[in-house]
Amino acid sequence: MAYYYFPGKSLYLRPGYLISGDEHETAASKDNHWNAFLTTSPNRSVTYRPDGVYCGLMLRENWYRFYVDQNVRPTNPSDYTDPAYDWSPLNNAFTTTAFVSDNALVELNISNKGYGSTSHKAPAWIRNSPYNGEFYSASSNSNMLSWHRYTGPDLRGQSNVNSSLGPPIVDEFVAFHQAMHDYISAQGWADRVWYVAGVGELYGSSDSGYVTDFDHGAGVAHKQIAAIWAPDHIPMHMSSIQGLASGGTAIMEDYITAADLGISYPDGKFGDTSAPPTSRFEIAGAYQSPYRQLQQAFEDNGLRANTYFAPGIANPWDYNGWVPQTASHLLWAFSGTPKGVVKDSGLGQVGDDPPGLIPAHILRFYWWSTDPLNIPLADWHTAIDTFGPPGTFAHPPFPAGYPPPPGPGYGADGPYGSSRGVLHGNTRSFGYFSRRAR
Repeated sequence: MAYYYFPGKSLYLRPGYLISGDEHETAASKDNHWNAFLTTSPNRSVTYRPDGVYCGLMLRENWYRFYVDQNVRPTNPSDYTDPAYDWSPLNNAFTTTAFVSDNALVELNISNKGYGSTSHKAPAWIRNSPYNGEFYSASSNSNMLSWHRYTGPDLRGQSNVNSSLGPPIVDEFVAFHQAMHDYISAQGWADRVWYVAGVGELYGSSDSGYVTDFDHGAGVAHKQIAAIWAPDHIPMHMSSIQGLASGGTAIMEDYITAADLGISYPDGKFGDTSAPPTSRFEIAGAYQSPYRQLQQAFEDNGLRANTYFAPGIANPWDYNGWVPQTASHLLWAFSGTPKGVVKDSGLGQVGDDPPGLIPAHILRFYWWSTDPLNIPLADWHTAIDTFGPPGTFAHPPFPAGYPPPPGPGYGADGPYGSSRGVLHGNTRSFGYFSRRAR
């Protein structure tokens, strides 16, 4: 399977479909979800993954699970061979049949924010003395890391920020990522990491007492972790930057730009074609799909009972007014312009389908949720079969220049074969193309 860079960048763009995950979900459970999504008749493992489109699994795991004893800090936290580390949670994704035998990618989502006053996802050693690296946010009812303590420098040029409060907390999470990256690289898995999720949702930062430093510290964490994964062409994302206090969103936008981060959003929250929530994927008012990888999830709390199709805004059904919301409404809304052989879905409007309203390269599905508005898998299949690669191919949206045209030597008579983007031998990089998948 070939991988391609985001046009003009050295980071991969791998648009497609991500199967969500539960915390500490077993490999067998992930394989069951993979098989349900891709191998139901007809065999969607092929039709959902044409050239340049990918599918993968989410590894959602709590940070504290990566230690033999969560009360004991590694002597050298950036060294993956430190005996205090336990890397077995990674096996829940990287040893699945989907990964080993069916080219599944893996999204890394390491949780450190505990929702609820007694919930903790960071290891005990960083919560306890002498680190005391966590605080309770009443406004978000969560336990958050003290991102306002870090060595830096940050984008203001400040270093050793709030060092009088204790050891730098940002540095510890960055060191963990360095160790995890090196372990994954040692196993030969690095090029199958789809992308790395951000450091967590940041709302509640005002309860830290150091809100501006907190925002810069979270930005520093993203920037430094992104630098760890960038040599392998793996992007890092920042999640849910809206609603932050005291100019926090603008601060986060600066770090997204400086570190060339992707953007993820956890909830659909789409229900009105006249008011699509595009601001979640904007920087300084500019929509970001041409510039960086975007991911939209459909999980609890983000679904709506109905969709309002506003007069004068074209849609594939030619609807006007309120309609019970379906997966197809959502998939179309987060799509681009149809690029399939057939560009008319035949759902009601005449001619090629209009483009979606909030194009996002990667969509994440969680069909086994207990949310009362949960959308079943069969409905997502219908949506992708209609607007995805087997249908009008409006989703996933491709930026201009993706996937790239064949480069020199990749024609039918070229030395690198006739299959565009499939590299042979031990070549790691050539022309337009990225390293070969293992």
